[in-house]
Amino acid sequence: MASLERTECDRGRKAGWVSIPPPLVFVVAFVCGRGLDRLVATDMLAEIAAKARPLGFALMAAGALFAASAVASFIRRWTTIVPHGRPRALVTTGAYRVTRNPMYVGLTLTYLGIAVVTCAVAPLATLLLPLWFLSATIIPREERSLLETFGDEYRRYAARTRRWI
Repeated sequence: MASLERTECDRGRKAGWVSIPPPLVFVVAFVCGRGLDRLVATDMLAEIAAKARPLGFALMAAGALFAASAVASFIRRWTTIVPHGRPRALVTTGAYRVTRNPMYVGLTLTYLGIAVVTCAVAPLATLLLPLWFLSATIIPREERSLLETFGDEYRRYAARTRRWI
């Protein structure tokens, strides 16, 4: 499984590289997007987005519930939710049956919902930054840690469960 191979980011973790909290990456991307919204006239798109506010609230609720259920699963199994922490249990139930990263999916849905509710257009483009950051740095390190800790059990789980959705 190529995505579970050791990466430069993995070696950085072992050398003491400090991880940036994923929620902070989403906040920075959103703030940058809002700044772009102020620079570029997006009134026409904002009018369309205003009509979609109920969808935005639904996305926010779905994202919050998805992420909260994932956190609850970790708490029930007494394992860490910290991306650079050492896991004590492999969680494969609840939202983890659908995706290996329900907390990140929840953050993404919440981000999209906030963008729609606030009629923010540019944050839809800047969302690609946290998704890239997670996929290129955080998730490979998490997967490597899970592979080192749980071995074949994690390989089987990763083979049957998508990274995203």
